[in-house]
Amino acid sequence: MDIKSAFLNGIPNEEVYVEQLKGFEDPKFPNYAYRLKKALYGLEQAPRAWYERLTSYLLEKDIKREGVDKTLCIHRSKFEFLVTQIYVDDIGIGATSSDLALSFVEEMKSVFEMSMIMQLKDDIFLCKSKYARELVKKFGLESTKHSRTLMSTTTKLSKDVPGKDVEQKLYRSMIGSLLYLTTSHPDISFSVGTCAIYQANPKESHLTFVKRIICYGLWYPYDFSLLLLDIPMVIGLKM
Repeated sequence: MDIKSAFLNGIPNEEVYVEQLKGFEDPKFPNYAYRLKKALYGLEQAPRAWYERLTSYLLEKDIKREGVDKTLCIHRSKFEFLVTQIYVDDIGIGATSSDLALSFVEEMKSVFEMSMIMQLKDDIFLCKSKYARELVKKFGLESTKHSRTLMSTTTKLSKDVPGKDVEQKLYRSMIGSLLYLTTSHPDISFSVGTCAIYQANPKESHLTFVKRIICYGLWYPYDFSLLLLDIPMVIGLKM
């Protein structure tokens, strides 16, 4: 579940005042300030106010915090079990029955504006689609063709390759953005790690490889056999 404008649902415990927006001052009371009835984004109290608002509602539904993890709330009964994991404005749910889960979702929708992020019936997309699209736009690659493979089989990367230098800040920004993407796309980890080696003195050829990774997409069907192994890579060590 994704709660829309989550922080705006929080109610501050303190009295908070803000200045009138320039150009939108009340002509009758130009020197007055607004007192907030609800939290705003950017307000120090906003995250806490939202969390207290949400957990208070869950408690009304007999969904209580358990253990040291304050983001984990559980409902238990003789025949039912429902668990919620809160991550800011995203809530993951699990239950002993689909009816119980759907009932909880409908109750949440009646109080908070939210959307459901469901798994597709036939396929699994290993991606952060919104983040990936923003990445393409951020680095001006909208007109670039999608790449079917991560790396070229004919070009070899090297730190001593001749060519024009590129801005380190740009190159490192691309690498950092891709490293975040590897959490849901382990398939790009090796390629990103290889390109990351050249951050100290990146050339145009290195940048071309990084752009290729950004323009790469991957799709797996349910019946695709995938085995992930965690093997540490030590640079310069022969095995």
